[in-house]
Amino acid sequence: MPLQLNVGVSRKVGLPEYSSVGASCHVEVELDSSLLDDPDGFQARVRGAYSACHRAVAEELDRLRTGEGDPGTIAPSPSKNGHAGRGVAPTSRNGAPKSAPDRRNDASRTRKPASAAQVRALHAIANRHGIDLAGVLLDRFQMDSPEALTSTAASRLIDELQHSADHALA
Repeated sequence: MPLQLNVGVSRKVGLPEYSSVGASCHVEVELDSSLLDDPDGFQARVRGAYSACHRAVAEELDRLRTGEGDPGTIAPSPSKNGHAGRGVAPTSRNGAPKSAPDRRNDASRTRKPASAAQVRALHAIANRHGIDLAGVLLDRFQMDSPEALTSTAASRLIDELQHSADHALA
């Protein structure tokens, strides 16, 4: 009776504005049942299938990062969400190369209110990890809602909450 081996690899890479792109590979391999009597041989077949999936996912993400994918594929620019692009020229929100200088330090940008996506992200992270968002907002910013944050403050808080939640899981 043949054995069915299922192997899968999925990976996501962060993009600007708290979006992401991902790739996955899942294979099903039929193995001879005699491999159950050969643990080393079985492990070698599992490692081989996993390695093939891992390589396929890495190549697909590299292709997407460099913009060599389908028309309309965006190569990510360096991101504020903790995932830096790898040697890719900065792009605008729509993926086109930036023609104007980067104005991240412009005073008008620091006063921009938190976006709806940032507010949703704060609530989602807090709910997922059992964080008292209202308490954090009150302690850190003397505010009672994430809508009152600036875009910059919301971005930093998202990174901090995600970072602290990731370390709590480790």
